[in-house]
Amino acid sequence: MWTYAPHAPIDPAERFATKYPDTPAGKYLALLEQVDHSVGRVLDALHQAGLDDDTVVVVVSDNGGTNKEIDNNLPFYGSKVTLYEGGLRTPLIIRWPGKVEPGRVVDDVVNYLDYYPTFAAVAQVEPPPDVQGANIFDILKGEVKRQGNFYWETSNSIHHSWSILSGDGRWRLGQYFVGEVQLNDPFEHPVGDQDAAKRYPEIAKRLRQHYIQWRMKSRQVNFSYEKLSSNGRAKIQGNSLQRAPGYGGSTFAIALVPDNPDKESISVSEDGPQFIAFQRDMWRLGQQGSKLHLEINGIHLEAPAPPAGICSSVIVTSQFNPGHLRPKSKSSLVELWVNGEKTAEFTSGSFKDPIDAHINSTFIGQNEKGNGQFQGVLGRPLIVNERLVADEQDDRKIDNSISSIEGDLCVQLALSERL
Repeated sequence: MWTYAPHAPIDPAERFATKYPDTPAGKYLALLEQVDHSVGRVLDALHQAGLDDDTVVVVVSDNGGTNKEIDNNLPFYGSKVTLYEGGLRTPLIIRWPGKVEPGRVVDDVVNYLDYYPTFAAVAQVEPPPDVQGANIFDILKGEVKRQGNFYWETSNSIHHSWSILSGDGRWRLGQYFVGEVQLNDPFEHPVGDQDAAKRYPEIAKRLRQHYIQWRMKSRQVNFSYEKLSSNGRAKIQGNSLQRAPGYGGSTFAIALVPDNPDKESISVSEDGPQFIAFQRDMWRLGQQGSKLHLEINGIHLEAPAPPAGICSSVIVTSQFNPGHLRPKSKSSLVELWVNGEKTAEFTSGSFKDPIDAHINSTFIGQNEKGNGQFQGVLGRPLIVNERLVADEQDDRKIDNSISSIEGDLCVQLALSERL
């Protein structure tokens, strides 16, 4: 059940509002009592149906409060949208008669990734082996010891906020949009407002390395790869919304070696494109004559084609904001990079929204019918679920620049040809 409260607008029902002062804080407390009343109605319904002992009730919150009407995150520092303790630490209350001891307080760290394996265990269903998280009831029984860290990040490719919490809950390292990286010791200072980075530089360094490793792994999009030819033509599928550009941030990178047109066996046609990447009704990247052509969401870019006979890197990076909640914020940015140089770009306040085209297969080196075959060699593409930026825009603390991936593309192609 989603109560959407306490949340703006802070507008409690009159029968609750009259119990409190007519102030922002009073209205907030009234809305909080209204939520409590709603949860009570659910518990009453379970009792009347005789389902108390067979039902697990979990009450959770998605993030800390705004602190606008009242400091509702006390004693923790920070608020909603921040990655401080006050923005991330929220109550989690479990009721399961006969299974969970009433009134017990547990300080172990859990997060939303633990819900799935927990409810699967309650239903006596085995979750898939790659599911992240742990059964909360195993944590309560002391049968699980956290080995990994917890990670948070919000980013628009230019501004970043991130945080990492050690698995035992002892250390939190993060950077919060502006300012320097901070290390907090929640065991010593639970409020989370004391920077201990200078006292424990090695711990800060180690956690930052863990964060960067996690970030790079998480940003790379996994997909199925079906090779169609020895020169790199392929069909890729899976992770549709992340695999295809056109929604949020996305980067597609590939190494290629165009055939030399003066080779006897090669005939380069001016009549149609040689496709580097093709996804029906979504986007396409191809070479025709001496030009590269890129089309995404009704946007068209043109740039000089890479030289023949040698390996080149081609990178398409983009950021699309669909503006579903705020139509005036709808915007698009698309850049085409060849060999580390930006060769074309486009920005606009509007673009054509694709309809269900994300699920279409992406073809490398041809279109879906096998036409427009690329004349040359293509590497396996790298897809990253964020827009990468020019070196001068790069946040050096996370390394999200074009050059962070560009230099390895031709190296990987050369290695694959030797295997």
